[in-house]
Amino acid sequence: MFVQLLTFHSPYFNSDKAIEIKDDPTNVFDDFLQIAHGVRGTILLYRALELLKFAKTYNLSHVIQLVDQKTKLECWRIEIFIPDAIEYGLDHWMAYFLREQGTSEELAGNLKGKNVERMSGEMMKKCVKRFFEFVIPNKHFVC
Repeated sequence: MFVQLLTFHSPYFNSDKAIEIKDDPTNVFDDFLQIAHGVRGTILLYRALELLKFAKTYNLSHVIQLVDQKTKLECWRIEIFIPDAIEYGLDHWMAYFLREQGTSEELAGNLKGKNVERMSGEMMKKCVKRFFEFVIPNKHFVC
């Protein structure tokens, strides 16, 4: 039944691919299925990355967006998750991270070596905008 409901959200489930559901003592896949169907609950940090992996595997962008929004609302410190934010396109997460940076040097240091060439265009625009805000203070830039 879950797979029938998911066909609405993802072409992955419209194919003939077999989906193996294993016993999961942490119930992360159960949480993923609930989120995929619109149930909004608490997303714990150690589960967020697993949820994102399932969402990417099954091509469910709305789950990625929900996890992105929820984690931003939880105000998690995200500096250590920059590669994941880039990998999954977590725009809200990145915006929160950028606001937390105090100087252009701090921002550059945190982004150094983080595979920024894989950023979405929207993320890259936000980073450039933030650099300009540091370099040219008291100007209002629109992204």
